[in-house]
Amino acid sequence: MFNYVVKVGHKAYRKFIFGAVLLFFCLLFITPANSQDENQKYFELDSGLKIFLYEKHTFPLINLVFAVNLGTKDESDET
Repeated sequence: MFNYVVKVGHKAYRKFIFGAVLLFFCLLFITPANSQDENQKYFELDSGLKIFLYEKHTFPLINLVFAVNLGTKDESDET
């Protein structure tokens, strides 16, 4: 009743092969996200302040991000 035969044309086959090869090369050159770089430095001070430095000299930009671990959940009746 449903005997349909799907024929793959030459163009569709070439697109599939091109996509598979492109995917292979993209996956080949991916580096792990957790790889330790020489330009990455992590410090934790005695006061508990955590500092993460990442040097990238190819682009003259300074980006400062501050995250403070406090809020109403950390407050008591005295504070």
